[in-house]
Amino acid sequence: MLMHGYFYRVGVPKIGRRMQLHKQIINGTAPFSYHYRTLVPLGAEFLIVRAMTFLPRTPYEKLFLGVYTIYEGMLLVFSLLMLFLWLHYWFPREQALVGLLFVTSVLPISLQEHSFHPWSFLEFGLFAAALNAMVCNRNRLLMLILAVAYLNKETALFIPLAYIVTKVDIRGLLKREPAYDWKPIMMSLLLLSECVLIFMTLQLVLGDVPRFAPFYAITNNLSEYNLFRLSKNSSLFLGFFWVFAVLGFRYAPPFIKRLSMIIPLFMMAVFIWGQWYEVRMMIPLYSILIPLGLFYVFRSERAGSGQAVEEKF
Repeated sequence: MLMHGYFYRVGVPKIGRRMQLHKQIINGTAPFSYHYRTLVPLGAEFLIVRAMTFLPRTPYEKLFLGVYTIYEGMLLVFSLLMLFLWLHYWFPREQALVGLLFVTSVLPISLQEHSFHPWSFLEFGLFAAALNAMVCNRNRLLMLILAVAYLNKETALFIPLAYIVTKVDIRGLLKREPAYDWKPIMMSLLLLSECVLIFMTLQLVLGDVPRFAPFYAITNNLSEYNLFRLSKNSSLFLGFFWVFAVLGFRYAPPFIKRLSMIIPLFMMAVFIWGQWYEVRMMIPLYSILIPLGLFYVFRSERAGSGQAVEEKF
């Protein structure tokens, strides 16, 4: 149902712009904000070329639409599954399913106001998978997920930041405790170094392109029409669940509370470099906001089962 709606809202009406940006990324001529996001377009191009072999008489435009619809649908299934596993880590199956179904109900609001951003279908799933690896202390898996996530989109940098705020004992470091555990700091440096290495490799392989200055879209963002779109889309991004997320902070376990510290940093990046009305950019925050809301909605059930503020690792 989600992909059917996306097909007619974005896929068909904006087919020309989508094909243009896809070809620019494949040819290495895309603008800076698209230039290094190669993972999903390269996978789609591989599938399109294979489809042309089996369906040589089918127009390229139809193959493009069909491949991307199926491809993005598969990425969406993966991301929703990863989000469900993340929610299920903290909540019983039925409660986790409530959170997941809420996400699917508001995703159509997020997946609009753009032409070509196929990496968004994968972005929030990789972020949820990375959080699952963190809470399970599977560092090697976390490094693998980070590599894939950074090839998908540069916002993967928030994965190391999430590790730092949830794993590093800042107070103990400042107090210079003699028995301080340095392993989380070393792992944080390793994750950050991985991001730098991947970025430098992409620049070396794909070349550098002119970059956009911070606040380059500020005039467009402050137009009356776009401010209206911002207020409409951001309110519908979570609806009344925004209130639940704020109230749920009190009932959340320490890991989720610490994880919430990256929300202001994430929003600052959107404020500086993004088109504000494109709430699609906030999709990775589902992994934080939805658990916060569920901790409030199901606070009585968790309190009754003795899980109100219990850490699970």
